[in-house]
Amino acid sequence: MAYITGFTPGRYIFNFEIAHYAPDIRAGIHQFLVYETNGLIRKSIFGDEMLPVLRHVTLSSHSSDVVEEEYASPFWIPVATQYIDELHFEIRTFDGEELPFQYGAVTMVLAFKRDTGL
Repeated sequence: MAYITGFTPGRYIFNFEIAHYAPDIRAGIHQFLVYETNGLIRKSIFGDEMLPVLRHVTLSSHSSDVVEEEYASPFWIPVATQYIDELHFEIRTFDGEELPFQYGAVTMVLAFKRDTGL
């Protein structure tokens, strides 16, 4: 709560104390990563690590808005396996922390195409 209101995290806030930073209603979460964690996709370079990142999403809405992203062109990622039994996804911040959701559902649409090697 201290971070959201502009105060230094980890300190007690007293009456009439002035925040040192501007408030950040999004709590510092302006973008997040969607991971596939069951070995479906090959890890790719993301920053200085190899990660199974499916998509990087930038938030442009307010904290109470519904976040909806629609991509005009698909983002093709090589699949690491030929058989898909189940999929596991994680939505995390850039720090690797799980993204907390207060309410709602997440809907993802995946498209697969066979690599013809052309």
